[in-house]
Amino acid sequence: MKKLIGRFIIGGIICVCISGGCGQEEGQSQNTQSSDNGALLGSEVIPGGTNVGGMWLKENTTANSAATYGNGASSGTDDVGNTGSAEGQILDQTFDVTLDGWGDVTFACFEPAYFMETDQNGNQRFGDVRIMLMQNNQAVYTFPGVNEENAWFGQQFGQVTSVAFRDYNEDGRMDILMLLEYAGVQGPNIDVPFSMARLYTQKKDDKEFLVDEYLTAYVNESGQMVHMKEVYRRLEEYAYSYKAGTSKSAWEVERFAEKVKELVLDGDFQGLAKEIAYPIGINGVIYQNEDEFLKADFVGNLSPEILTELEAESCKGMFANWQGVMLGNGCVWIGDWGSELKVIALNRFLSAGD
Repeated sequence: MKKLIGRFIIGGIICVCISGGCGQEEGQSQNTQSSDNGALLGSEVIPGGTNVGGMWLKENTTANSAATYGNGASSGTDDVGNTGSAEGQILDQTFDVTLDGWGDVTFACFEPAYFMETDQNGNQRFGDVRIMLMQNNQAVYTFPGVNEENAWFGQQFGQVTSVAFRDYNEDGRMDILMLLEYAGVQGPNIDVPFSMARLYTQKKDDKEFLVDEYLTAYVNESGQMVHMKEVYRRLEEYAYSYKAGTSKSAWEVERFAEKVKELVLDGDFQGLAKEIAYPIGINGVIYQNEDEFLKADFVGNLSPEILTELEAESCKGMFANWQGVMLGNGCVWIGDWGSELKVIALNRFLSAGD
């Protein structure tokens, strides 16, 4: 199939995507160590998938699927019928998998609930792919879309080209990475397909999946989202984004930053004291150790400015230099202290006069 080139704009950056397809191999390899046409998940080989570094990757390479931009199935029922699939289910992008908080489930992609709607202002919007978890032939969870309506203006869902299950942020919980193809329906590139990535992750101890909006935008900025390996490459780049200020990975830095942020906002000085590199100066006073820090009267004396800064801090894409990594507008700095990350500076920490 000839390659298709399309453009899309995300975060103000024009991205160029190239999409191609080839005939899908059939059959299932019996080799549980490696396979050309199967992906390894434990002892299970997934037909049509690829084992990439031990990670489960299934790519839809059906030759004529990229040209399909017709009316998707209606929402129908979420029950699985006698055919073994629910109405509108995309069978070659459906997998049995074990996910944190859910256990053994079937990850299933479905065609949009509707082809096109016209809103009250006369704008046309198109339904997006639906993603669900199934147990005992019943839908038990529906993934959030890019918005509450799970719909797009100006672009139409075409296909799910790749799905991968990988703990990309190293938090011990399986994340879900997807490549989705769309066609433009407005402007000069009408009907020209383009691909974009979408990343789903979970918060600690939470069953719900969230769109990782920051990393999704970051990955898509490169514009080369034809293959999942490009998503992996962008994530590997991001993993070293704080190297100017720390030897730790971005995932470790951001989790520590979130922890410090929560400790300060919750007024948990007992917890915060354990995360500080001593000695530390705060409003002109030097605290030599944890005991001295805890003797200080911080309760009710925190600067409103520092609280405002930390409430607005996303703990993503933070500034880093040779001094460390900055939270807010510099109210908190974190960095390497021996083999650990620690709070290395607290600026404007107390209200004026304290």
